[in-house]
Amino acid sequence: MHWPDSTRMHYLFGTMHTSSPASLNQFELVKKWLSHCSVFIAETDLSGPMPSFTGVWKQDLKLALGENFYDRVASKLRQLYGIDLQMMRFTHPLHVMSFISQHMIGEMNTEALDFLLQREADRLQMETGGLETIDEQLQILINLPESQSLLQLKKLLRNLSGTRRQLIHMDETYARGDIRKLYKMSRKGLGGHRHIHINQRNAILSKRVLNYLEPNERSHFICCGAAHLWGEFGMLRSLKKAGLLLKPIIV
Repeated sequence: MHWPDSTRMHYLFGTMHTSSPASLNQFELVKKWLSHCSVFIAETDLSGPMPSFTGVWKQDLKLALGENFYDRVASKLRQLYGIDLQMMRFTHPLHVMSFISQHMIGEMNTEALDFLLQREADRLQMETGGLETIDEQLQILINLPESQSLLQLKKLLRNLSGTRRQLIHMDETYARGDIRKLYKMSRKGLGGHRHIHINQRNAILSKRVLNYLEPNERSHFICCGAAHLWGEFGMLRSLKKAGLLLKPIIV
């Protein structure tokens, strides 16, 4: 993508926040475009130490979800995926869901795609940054209705095999580059959180992209979750409306 009066190319890449087979394959495919740029911008600034999210969630999930149910699914998760659910009793439900999802389809002991790109940018000694701050992501979690978050987690835990099938389907969809379908699948999975997690954040992410690109002519490689790209309020549409010229690259 580039401004009409500029020949300097910038790249907007849709990631998956996993170390799934499709994510790892995409990493190998896009490294050459990353090396053409001087600035790397992740969805969240990953250059510093990751903060602890302890204290964001105050409830005991074992009590909130029911002790018998919690113990039962904890046993299944330990047997199937080596996940110790008991260690996450005071963790935000959405973080628990993300952790379980990563272990269901991700390569063990391998960083998620976002972190692999950050490591490569560091190796290339690129300037780095993020479209969002950790504090902003924390605030999103704090503002979410607790009942909806618990309901989503319970839905996942009730159907572990179905959840894994959906994740594999999403991974296959990502591998095909079908961002339209991926957006629809992600939007459906978010339930009542979709407006906050997609529409509102898309507006913020798009504005931050423009802020990075307007002041200078350095080439940027910018990442965000692939589900943020498509849709009526998607980033692609917002950036086009702002005047950027966008052209897809088939990798």
